Amino acid sequence: MKTEQPHRFPRWMVLITTLLDIALGYLSYNNLIPGKSVESVIRSYHSFYEPAGYSFLIWSMIYFFLMVYAFYQLAYAQRNEIIFDRLAKPLIQLNLLAMAWVILARLDLVIPSVLIIVWMFVVSIVLYVRVRDGVLRHDYNRWISVPFSLYSGWLLIMAILTGSILLIEESWEGDVSAQLIATMIIILTSSIIGLFVSYRCADIIFPSVVSWACVAIAVNTEYYSIAAVAILSAALPLIWFFLTVIRRLDYRHRVWENKLTFDKTMFDKTMRVTLKMNKMRT
Repeated sequence: MKTEQPHRFPRWMVLITTLLDIALGYLSYNNLIPGKSVESVIRSYHSFYEPAGYSFLIWSMIYFFLMVYAFYQLAYAQRNEIIFDRLAKPLIQLNLLAMAWVILARLDLVIPSVLIIVWMFVVSIVLYVRVRDGVLRHDYNRWISVPFSLYSGWLLIMAILTGSILLIEESWEGDVSAQLIATMIIILTSSIIGLFVSYRCADIIFPSVVSWACVAIAVNTEYYSIAAVAILSAALPLIWFFLTVIRRLDYRHRVWENKLTFDKTMFDKTMRVTLKMNKMRT
């Protein structure tokens, strides 16, 4: 889909805010700005939902694809593509919120950081649904939804994690048994959300991010019950996706076989009619 009146300024703002967000993320990760690191703040609360530290490396992948997208949407060949104009303002907002969240998290301001991360998740879902709808209509290449699939999937995990931190900070977490049960329910819920997204948006990346986080939770926890539920939850979206692929391949195989059978039948009928006509002529 194209538009005859492209809006260049919002697209340039997408690039600028994306680069600023990435720069702040780099400075924060390397502790080059004042305050505690985000990871140390998260670990200080000892949430049962906390994934292993390596899982946060997904930010590098998110930043990479966002940067590629930011440059791509400015390309001359994309100047009339309306999708980039529709995504520009929410993406600018998301980048600004991300920078605010890093600052608030490093200052250990739990309530504001939770509100910001939930807001970020809502904005990311708006972006994700818009771009996936365009992709599923075959209006745009599938790859442009990759950064939004990664981002929204990880923001779901971060929203749940920061929510659990808020409960701990306010001393609402309950005893160990209550925390175990609540954590297992939340893990299963996140997996179900991944399944729904995979079904609704025909996307494997979003549920894969959820699976990535669930595996990291299983690696990081000392409770076998949480680990078992996390591994099961990690497997469910992927099992669903591969079963869907198998069903589609089987359907296409049957359609192709029916087509061949139909073509052979038509060929036989044509040959019989041709032979009959030749006999009548002779």
